Amino acid sequence: MRAPRAQAHLETLGGLTCNLMNLSSTSDDASVTEALDHLLESWSTMAVDLQMKEQDQAMLQVLTP
Repeated sequence: MRAPRAQAHLETLGGLTCNLMNLSSTSDDASVTEALDHLLESWSTMAVDLQMKEQDQAMLQVLTP
């Protein structure tokens, strides 16, 4: 989260997550659902890790939108 391009990486990850969510709603492909599950788990892990480490609140706010 402290990396200079963290915001850009999170935006890319968010875009990928949204695309997979749209694709999973119209597709029966199990690999799409599995990929989406992994991405959602990654978001959850990032949020929990930041909360547990009591990092700077600005880092948590980046994940809010």
